[in-house]
Amino acid sequence: MLANFSNLQFIDASQNYISTLKLSLKHLKTLILSRNEFVKIPNLINFPNLEELDLSDNKVTEMKLSINQDNYINFRVLKLNNNKIDFSNQKAQLFEFIDKLKMINNLEQLDVQDNLIDEDSLN
Repeated sequence: MLANFSNLQFIDASQNYISTLKLSLKHLKTLILSRNEFVKIPNLINFPNLEELDLSDNKVTEMKLSINQDNYINFRVLKLNNNKIDFSNQKAQLFEFIDKLKMINNLEQLDVQDNLIDEDSLN
């Protein structure tokens, strides 16, 4: 349905029951998906101009970003607060996630508060 609106720049689909995302919107800049049913970060390849992604208050446990250095040069905000992210037994996944974040040169805000991340995960 939304694919017909190819020039959309802002979508707020918060407080629904969405668990997957099958869209391709090349002009989209802001995507708000808070308070849904996501368990992982959706594939962002189809949103090359995305600047802000809000996945707060979901059920995200898996921290895999599908980005590459050529895309997402404008990506600035990633909100993952109040999910179920736990790196205590997944240090390799944490380092992979951090390596992907390093590719986003313009990242200004990363919100991971209210998850299951402890001090040992970051050491």
